[in-house]
Amino acid sequence: MSTLFDQSPRMWHTVYESDLKVYISELEKIAEKSKFTIDQVLKAAEILELKRKNNLYVNNGDAFDEQMAGFGELLKLFLSNFKEAYGVTSGDDDPRFLEAIAIALGYKER
Repeated sequence: MSTLFDQSPRMWHTVYESDLKVYISELEKIAEKSKFTIDQVLKAAEILELKRKNNLYVNNGDAFDEQMAGFGELLKLFLSNFKEAYGVTSGDDDPRFLEAIAIALGYKER
C-alpha cells in the first residue's frame, strides 16, 4: 500500500561500466545455455524490461488511486466540519454554504 504523508526517499540507481560487463556476461551465458543468439536474448531482455515498466506504471496508478481516495475522504470530512461550523445543513448549492465559503476566504464578514 502506498503512503501520502510519510513517503521514504527513493533510492537513485546509477549504472556503472562494471554493471554493463556483468550484464553482457549474463546474456552470453543465457545465449549459450539456450542456444539462442545474443541478439535474440537481448530482445527477450528488452521485452522483460517493457513488462517491468508496465508493471511499475500499473502500480503507480494503483498508488495514485489510493491516494486520491484518501484525499477525497479528507475533503469530505473537511466539508462536513466546515458546514457544521457555519451551520449549513443542506446541499452544496445552499446559498448559506456559498456565503460560508466567502466568509472563510475573507471576502465577506461573518
